Formats: sequence, C-alpha cells, structure tokens
Amino acid sequence: MSTQSLATQSARREQGQQPSDKRKSRRQTYICRQLVAPFDGTRLPQQDEFAWAMFRDVSSSGLSFLSESRPTTKQLVVAVGPAPFSFLIVEIIRTTKRDDLETHPFHVGCRILRELDE
Repeated sequence: MSTQSLATQSARREQGQQPSDKRKSRRQTYICRQLVAPFDGTRLPQQDEFAWAMFRDVSSSGLSFLSESRPTTKQLVVAVGPAPFSFLIVEIIRTTKRDDLETHPFHVGCRILRELDE
C-alpha cells in the first residue's frame, strides 16, 4: 500500500469517513426518528404508509437510517425535520443487515434525488 493511500485513509478517518466511504459530501451524525414511506416513482404515499425509522447520518447528497424491515421499493419518500416536514425523494443505494445491533435492523443508505415541492 502506498504512503499516499495511507495518508488519504488517515485524512478520511479524521473527517469521520471510513476508508471505503464513497460519499462525495461529508456526513453529519443525525440521530433522530423520521418518517419513511415506499415510493413507486409515480404515486405519492398516503399518510398511513409512512413508518418511523431511526436516522443515523445525513449529508448534502444522502442519508442513512435503521429500519426493522427491508425496504420494498428502490425509492422512498422521507419526511425530514420538525412539522411541517420537508419531503425528499431518495434512492436506496445500499441495504445491510446489522447483526451487530440488538434487534438486527437493516441499515439503509440512500442518495437524495430531489425535494418535493408543495
């Protein structure tokens, strides 16, 4: 391994990123419950289709959260912030089962596609 790649990995760790992190934006810890609903790309979800998820982090280009169930669609609508919520359409990039956590939730990593207009 080259000295330059070791220096790059060290700089990423100092910025809170893992060596394999592919994000273009710096992530910020965001431990908060937010609402998430499946999105088929056409029909916006109804209020009763949203479920709570525990968010882990957020960046200007993406977010991640823990969910007890695996998402059933490639895209989601996420309600963020306090009411009145801002709504984002996100694309799921990665879903990983977290066997290291007590309830074995799914860790869902998403890319923000766009914000929904009112």
